[in-house]
Amino acid sequence: MAANEIDFGEFYARWRTERLAKLVAGQPPEFWAAVGEKLDSSPDETITMDELMALLHDRELG
Repeated sequence: MAANEIDFGEFYARWRTERLAKLVAGQPPEFWAAVGEKLDSSPDETITMDELMALLHDRELG
């Protein structure tokens, strides 16, 4: 890939990560408790960006 070409996959992943970081900043303890529960119930003790987004969405609707 030439130096001036854009890797859209990398660009999108970086944008999504930055957006998620802004969305989770300042969330209340209840949100982080839900994240902890999701981590505890995960067989590999991880949480995906999609799962974090779902938790944020659930809080907006709740």
